Amino acid sequence: MLSERERRLARISVEEGYLTGNQLTECFALMRGAAGGLEQVLVGLGYLTAEEVHEILEEVDRLPSRAPLFAEIARQQGYATDAQVEEALRLKMELAANNVHRYVGEILVERRILSAAQVAQVLAQQGKVSLQCAACGYRF
Repeated sequence: MLSERERRLARISVEEGYLTGNQLTECFALMRGAAGGLEQVLVGLGYLTAEEVHEILEEVDRLPSRAPLFAEIARQQGYATDAQVEEALRLKMELAANNVHRYVGEILVERRILSAAQVAQVLAQQGKVSLQCAACGYRF
């Protein structure tokens, strides 16, 4: 599982155009079977230099702390196992690489791991609510 720092490194690396979503997915796949963190994989594959990783991590360290992630809360509450959450996060990244954006909660509900009520409880702990447009069905 990625640390919060690695998640932020991944997000900023893609947002700032250092690497693509497909390259990031490749890095995650390599991390599963290898020792070492995301930084080492990024440099090892030549996607980023050590200096670029250092610069991005300096930016990461300046960011304010964040609210707990949906996946973390679902795990802590015992709604999903580590393996179920990791699989949902992997699928989310795979879909994002193909420009399909899904919430972790949606994936876990579709796989019948979480109920809609459990998703609502996790969102409430994050201070969020789920809304759906009655006309088009779009969820946000």
